[in-house]
Amino acid sequence: MKITKKDHYKFIKTSLDDNQVHTDINVATNLGANSRIIHGIHQVLYILNALEISELEISSLNFNFIKPLSVGQDFEININRAGNIINFSIENTITLFTSGYLKLDKLEQTFNNTLEKTAYSPYNNDNLPEPIKLMEFNLTEILILYPWLKKQMSINFLKNLIYISYYFGVEISDKKTMIINVHMIVSYTQHDSEIISFSKQNGVAECLEIKLPGRIFKAIGRKFDLYDSDNSNLNLNLGRYGGQKALIFGGTGSLGSTIAKLLIRDGSQVHTTYRSMKKLQAIYKQELSLIVPWKYDLSKSNLPEVGGITHIYYLITPNIFLSNKPNFSTEVLQTFYDYYIDNLRNVISAYSSSSLQFVFSPSTKSIDEPVLNLKEYIAVKKDMEFILQKISYLNPNLTISYPRIEAFESLQTINISKSIKKLPSEIAYKYLPFTS
Repeated sequence: MKITKKDHYKFIKTSLDDNQVHTDINVATNLGANSRIIHGIHQVLYILNALEISELEISSLNFNFIKPLSVGQDFEININRAGNIINFSIENTITLFTSGYLKLDKLEQTFNNTLEKTAYSPYNNDNLPEPIKLMEFNLTEILILYPWLKKQMSINFLKNLIYISYYFGVEISDKKTMIINVHMIVSYTQHDSEIISFSKQNGVAECLEIKLPGRIFKAIGRKFDLYDSDNSNLNLNLGRYGGQKALIFGGTGSLGSTIAKLLIRDGSQVHTTYRSMKKLQAIYKQELSLIVPWKYDLSKSNLPEVGGITHIYYLITPNIFLSNKPNFSTEVLQTFYDYYIDNLRNVISAYSSSSLQFVFSPSTKSIDEPVLNLKEYIAVKKDMEFILQKISYLNPNLTISYPRIEAFESLQTINISKSIKKLPSEIAYKYLPFTS
């Protein structure tokens, strides 16, 4: 799959968002992209068209834009459905570009009952805030390109999404912010249509909220700095991961240590947790003086006391999943679940007072284990991701991504293939958000 140059310019014509990051190849490559950057909202429309979901089925949606997707760049869409939750990602073999979820409900009934007057009416233009109502978005070409949207999405729903792109790309273009998150929820609270915008973290983040009767759209943009291509080799990804102050939970694991070494290579400051100093010294022979180690035990509340963290890589696989012993029980699982979730909440609370990127994928230790309780692991991992999405929605400073190792998302076997041992060095880039 790819979004062609022709399709890219159809979206520009529709959205009127001709920001330089989308039209000037030099600006885009200076941000670490391979070519002109595809709009985040274009990706939203692409996903909605691919999933063939009706607007009236969606009770909430969430998109996290992790790395820039370029015009003509090959990608695939991975979809996992659990009940009424659809998790998806846009990625290729080395990079996770976008991830998110849709929550589905039968909302058609809402618009035919007594709540009709207060609920969102997708076809009532009076519901739109005045700035959006005045925008002359011509949707003709984009609806031809994505025909499912014409069948199942109202013009007003699409206009709200497209206005988000226009707002960040044109109205506040001088603030140099790129969208990192878009969220929509159904609301049954009566309120007037309005647009609210504000800055966070001394201008590092810009927030936009579109309130409609029955719908609330939220978007967050993060300030970007141009990437210095003169001092790095883009083809080798050198320099793209500098400027982070990273904390790695599970830094002595195979993937955690690979990520740490890449961050060190590009000049980032790396803090990592460990349980065994002997293992830490064996893994970081040459880099030991370049990391800040913190002794950490998941069962204790001894979080590293360090401020200003910009990125957290949470890569701890609980031991409960690394055995096929008969004592694996529902009671044991629930005990784990309770305190592990509490730990995640504590970690996020401790480090998200300012802008924070949180990468969650507790899979690394499993790579080196011969057996894994895979079915239970996958079920709980999806539950934890859903809880983290709720936390992310309530915290505008927080961006969460969920890189997936495909072999761990399959129920085919609980025996891990030997070939997976090669994964850390091959997929580490997939886990690393660009600093810019």
